Amino acid sequence: MIDKLGESGGAADAASSAGEIAIPAVFWCADDQLRVTVFSSTDAALVRDLAHRIHGQPLAALRDDQAIPLPPRGACEEALRGIASSHRTFWRDREFQSHVGPLFGTEQQVVGCVGSCQDVRVLHWAQGALRESEARYQAISELTSTYAYSALLEPGGHLFPEWVTGDFVQMTGYTLDEVTRLGGPLKLIHSADRSVAVKRTERLLAGEPSVSEFRIITKSGATRWLRDYGRPVQDDAQRRTIRIFGAAQDITDRKQAEQALRESEERFRSVFEEGPLGMFILGAEGALVEVNRALAQMLGYRPEELAGRRVADLVHPDDLDASTAMLGKVSSGENTRCTWEKRCLAREDRIVWARVTATALHDPEGRRRYVLGMIEDITDRKRTEQALRRAERLASIGTLAAGIAHEINNPLGAITLSVDAVTLSEDQPDHGAILKVALENIRASAHRCGRIVKSVLQFARGEVSQKTQGDLAEVVRRAHDMARSFAAQRDVSIRLEIPDDPPPVMMNATEMGQVVLNLLSNAIHASGPGDGVALRMAASRETVQVAVEDHGCGMTEEEIDRMFDPFFTSRPDEGGTGLGLSITYGIVQRHEGTIDVTSAPGQGTTVTIALPALHAATEEDAPPLEQDERRPQETGLHPAHGERRRNRAEGSRPHPSESDASPRPA
Repeated sequence: MIDKLGESGGAADAASSAGEIAIPAVFWCADDQLRVTVFSSTDAALVRDLAHRIHGQPLAALRDDQAIPLPPRGACEEALRGIASSHRTFWRDREFQSHVGPLFGTEQQVVGCVGSCQDVRVLHWAQGALRESEARYQAISELTSTYAYSALLEPGGHLFPEWVTGDFVQMTGYTLDEVTRLGGPLKLIHSADRSVAVKRTERLLAGEPSVSEFRIITKSGATRWLRDYGRPVQDDAQRRTIRIFGAAQDITDRKQAEQALRESEERFRSVFEEGPLGMFILGAEGALVEVNRALAQMLGYRPEELAGRRVADLVHPDDLDASTAMLGKVSSGENTRCTWEKRCLAREDRIVWARVTATALHDPEGRRRYVLGMIEDITDRKRTEQALRRAERLASIGTLAAGIAHEINNPLGAITLSVDAVTLSEDQPDHGAILKVALENIRASAHRCGRIVKSVLQFARGEVSQKTQGDLAEVVRRAHDMARSFAAQRDVSIRLEIPDDPPPVMMNATEMGQVVLNLLSNAIHASGPGDGVALRMAASRETVQVAVEDHGCGMTEEEIDRMFDPFFTSRPDEGGTGLGLSITYGIVQRHEGTIDVTSAPGQGTTVTIALPALHAATEEDAPPLEQDERRPQETGLHPAHGERRRNRAEGSRPHPSESDASPRPA
């Protein structure tokens, strides 16, 4: 306020230099003749210059001379009659608030008048400054939840509360009188913290400032935490504390947050150190900050041996790029969480298959500082998957062995007949022509035998995960050749439809051959004598599709939902393992493809797989495949209207070996 008035005074000086006098406020008295008897002003220079000149002068002369701002002419006469009044007046183009009233003598008679004029701008500023000050105090009070207090040390050593600010009542629910009647502020202290409050008081009485934290019990019974700042005031003569000034801040929210943080950290530490899963904290530089016992045991190390090691030292070289990319996505914030599978390098050159889930950890300012990772040992699961795939391949080969032998015997019989024909026609005039035809038959039969053997060998080999650009149509043909004899044994025909020049796909030919053969085997099993199975291909600019359609008993909605579940089968009496479609689903997913299942009870089943084409077809998309005459309503590879349909898009349903997948009987 003083600084602001100083600024106003500076403005007055500037105005004065321009021939104008700026007066914040003046005060005067006049006798019953309205002559000036007393004059004062907040402007000391004005008092010094005018006091001697205007003393005894009539107010009317001062008004005419415009020496000082004055109320209206009639206001002073009314004051002599005992009437006080307030007015807004203008003086030298500035507005003033004026007050004038009667001046009484010793016998209560009117002996003159008294008046004041104050610059309205200064008045408004003062009122605004007061409101701003009150608002600031209120805001600070609400934000800090602090009250101030004073306590007097009475003779005998008793502390008597002198005063507290209003926030004390809001915080505790007690007035100062109620606290006094309770026996003093110590009665409000939580019993567990009274020793803290007693030591605080002892330090203050000894003349030492004190900062302490303790709990109080409010009038409502709630517990609040206070941080108390106390400062003693000492008697200079006797060197003893006579009064204590202080302020107390409500820190309950902070204490609760600290407690919640401690509990959270304890829970995290307990989970981290004692959890069954391997866990690690990765620093910004790619080095392990900390690992838990489970991870150390998984890799055959002690926790302190792994701290400081780089991730690259513990990841199989073939999986390092993928792991680095995943961790980079988490560290950069591109992904909040990533999950992937990799091989870890354990002690003594052991390989540990691990499923890793990583997420970012942030500091209080929200910056990403660390990566938290959880590692699950899935080595046994990987071995089981490999064993299941191997068993499924062997089971499929065993089932088809008799048919394959028969299939090979057919071309062998043709070769034998061709040789006999050549031998018997040695004396015939057309021996040369017969020999030529026989040789062509022998060559064709031999090629057929070679193709069948190649398909069987390729199917029986161990899994090869590498994918190359290939012709899916050739895979479909080989699967058709392998399944044809088995279908003949069950009196089921297979109709093969392949478009001309379908686009290539990225695939593992062995795995995709297993997929098509599994689907064909299921369709043949579901068909009755005399039925037909359709094996069709179609291609678009985006995908290459293979559909296997049968006209068997179909499936219910429940069977469709479970058909890809491991070990779920609708023909356990026939030796079905329930693994074929589970493995099929995983293979298609690894090829970034989709499986579409269409079925309804009594209407057969159509299973369609689609793989991404490597490039757009050079000609128009292949037209829809012709439908079997027993399904005139269908077009292309899609189901008839009204049938039950299930689509398994890539990524929409995890592989059964990775979660709780669902699907179709083997």
